[in-house]
Amino acid sequence: MVQEHPLLPFWEWLPFQLLLFVGMLLGLSFFGVFASFLVLSVRNGPRKAMGIVGETIGIGYRDLKSTSWGRIFGLASLAFREALRRYVLVVFAVFVVILLFAGWYLDVESDNPAKLYLSFVLKATNFLVVLLAIFLSVFSLPTDIKNRTIYTIVTKPVRAWEIVIGRIVGFGAVGTIILAMMCLFSYVFVTRGVSHAHRVLDESVEVAADGSGGWRGETDRQAYHRHDATINPDGSGFTDSRMGHLHQVTRSEGNEEADYEMGPPVGSLQARVPVWGELRFLDRAGKPADLGINVGKEWTYRGYVEGGTAGAGIWTFHGLNSRDFPQGLPIEMSIRVFRTYKGEIESGILGTIVLKNPTTGMQAEEIPFTASDNSVDQLFIDRRIKAALPGGQFREVDLFEDLADGGTMEVWINCAERGQYFGMARTDFYLRASDRMFAFNFVKSYFVMWLQMLVVTGFGIMFSTFLNGPVSMLATLGSIILGYFTNRIMDVLTGDAQGGGPIESVIRIVKQDNLVTPLDVNPIATAIIQGFDLISMGIMRGFSFLMPNFRDFAEFGGLNTTRFVANGFDISMNLIAQFTVTTLAYLIVVTCLGYFFLKSKEIAA
Repeated sequence: MVQEHPLLPFWEWLPFQLLLFVGMLLGLSFFGVFASFLVLSVRNGPRKAMGIVGETIGIGYRDLKSTSWGRIFGLASLAFREALRRYVLVVFAVFVVILLFAGWYLDVESDNPAKLYLSFVLKATNFLVVLLAIFLSVFSLPTDIKNRTIYTIVTKPVRAWEIVIGRIVGFGAVGTIILAMMCLFSYVFVTRGVSHAHRVLDESVEVAADGSGGWRGETDRQAYHRHDATINPDGSGFTDSRMGHLHQVTRSEGNEEADYEMGPPVGSLQARVPVWGELRFLDRAGKPADLGINVGKEWTYRGYVEGGTAGAGIWTFHGLNSRDFPQGLPIEMSIRVFRTYKGEIESGILGTIVLKNPTTGMQAEEIPFTASDNSVDQLFIDRRIKAALPGGQFREVDLFEDLADGGTMEVWINCAERGQYFGMARTDFYLRASDRMFAFNFVKSYFVMWLQMLVVTGFGIMFSTFLNGPVSMLATLGSIILGYFTNRIMDVLTGDAQGGGPIESVIRIVKQDNLVTPLDVNPIATAIIQGFDLISMGIMRGFSFLMPNFRDFAEFGGLNTTRFVANGFDISMNLIAQFTVTTLAYLIVVTCLGYFFLKSKEIAA
């Protein structure tokens, strides 16, 4: 699974985010005050506008103290009933129709049907819920102001805080109900889609050729695939892994012939808890390198090590102990392969794994493995393992007492075939600490979508306090798009993307100049252009910090929850806590701005 940035622990993440929140609140407050001043200056003149803004700020605190939760829930119930009158349940009906016909278009012969089904339902849900939040939030208040129905509310002892918060709560409640129904139907759709049963073909069963006393057989073809089964002498066994899952097999002796019982799919719907290490590289000469070899791929997320050389990828794990891994280390890895010659593609590329004590230098004997591109390989290393002695001999040692010095151990991976390359990223190799309940992990992904829906609803209501419906919708969509492409914008602002700022980029497009060559204009014009670009990029940087990163909330970025669930990883409560705090921060900000804009408009009227 791709994860470009490591996830910080919550208490390390929180202090910086609190500083960022305070800065964001002050920045948006200044922006809101200044924007309101400009709008009111056009209507009433600068002097009167300054008085209105100052009066609004002065009474804001008093209004907040006298806010009544009873009035908020009353206004929320009105917003709830208003949303139902707009036929918002049509969104749920559309979602159900999509699920009913999804089987016609999904590739049921995919290498991993569970991943395909999960990605589909989570993306579809996220898209529909965001649209629902936008249309619910941006048109309600402008319509009430246009039809003057808002006067029946503001003439009563109702504060602007209560109007803004009440609409967020009311529309959020409608979205919550619809999202909960989507979650239930999606779960049923996914579990039914991947559920299937095989039976062992009696005529295919034969005694295992390895002399173990077990049996080997083949299953029938179900759900567009079949399995090879291996059964131990005690009657227990498993099939091989196909389409991202396997089945447990149990053999029992019947009256005339043996009976075989097949279990449900194992591994298709799971929530693994991984322990990731820190990755570094050695080059082909065995010297430390910042990155692996670049084999010509544009995406530099993975580094490559050359086969048949001293090049290696080294993962360092901390905090290992026998309490968490009493029997040994369950390892899962998805090492990528880059071939310089074809060879036997189906056989994979040979490699070796070596466990090493980073302090004493003691290392275990090499463990051979075969890497197949785009597959997850599993390996279990017993706690008792042979380690090399200075004289070249081996003796049995304890994995944690001898190789994990203070809980720290290194895992070295080398490519054994000359002319071939192994591609590695930090999350391509991990220890499988435990497994959590898939259903709970699935609900957590919908909880993150719910948080995103609240943020979108808050932005829509905030914009609708001073803009009309269509413009509010465009402003909200712009905020979401800016939030989705925050990482790309930051690449431009930090210089990772070449071509200069906005004005310089336009000039290069018109003149068809190369991105890396100096700008072909006179020095004075170049200085002016780059100066304006510096100012504009500073403004863009400010807005990029202010906008929520919607890619992280759902489907797209390095920490997105859809990929966590679709790839079978548990969404940690650490990540849930970070998303929750972020959502609360944005709701506080947009509520304050919405109050200020609405109060200014109300006083101006």
